[in-house]
Amino acid sequence: MPGKTGRPPNTSREEILSVALVLLREGGENGLSIRRLADRLAVAPSSIYNYFAGKNELLESMAEFGVESIPNLSD
Repeated sequence: MPGKTGRPPNTSREEILSVALVLLREGGENGLSIRRLADRLAVAPSSIYNYFAGKNELLESMAEFGVESIPNLSD
């Protein structure tokens, strides 16, 4: 039976970050893990590691992603 391998073409860095933010809201930092994130996305954990070296890098990218998604209030 084939398992989850590699990164499906439709799993983007932005999708990973969006789902990671949901997991963080649901369970805090302890509720966010690479394994749980991969399960939620229905991909292998290695797919997450294609984009992020580990949880710390993921958290840093999530912070940047969150700031970038805030609308520019000066417009």
